[in-house]
Amino acid sequence: MYVFYVDDLLITKCNESHTSDFKNDMMREFEIIDLSHLSYFLGIVLQRRGEGLLMNQRRHASEILKGFEMEHYNSEVTPAEPRLQLSKDANEKEVDPNQYKRLIGSLRYLCNMRPDLAYIVGIVSRFMEKSKSSHLEATKRILRYIRSQKSNCTWKK
Repeated sequence: MYVFYVDDLLITKCNESHTSDFKNDMMREFEIIDLSHLSYFLGIVLQRRGEGLLMNQRRHASEILKGFEMEHYNSEVTPAEPRLQLSKDANEKEVDPNQYKRLIGSLRYLCNMRPDLAYIVGIVSRFMEKSKSSHLEATKRILRYIRSQKSNCTWKK
């Protein structure tokens, strides 16, 4: 399999001649750089093994935990409290919106390979405009869950 980027777009083909033709067409229209075999893309580490392609996001998960100083916190068994109800309570303390947006953006990358996170990350994403302390606490619980589940950030094809 031959792989190359087009402005943060990954294009793959199993047929070498189709890939070569497409690459030549693109080179006529755009300036491109051939990155050959892919090893890291959008927080996903790709490793070629005898049995196929191994993809994982353990490194990205560790970077998120370290970046938000959550690598030493206690773990959680679930990503959210049962029947979690978040609201836009005007009386609640606001949190730094830039930090909250960075955190949500980082979690969205993990959702590529972690469907168990997709629902709750979607819920906490709704509050990026005016994030409150309860929203941040719910998001920190997701981080504590990721800490306990880092080994589950792998997919094999």
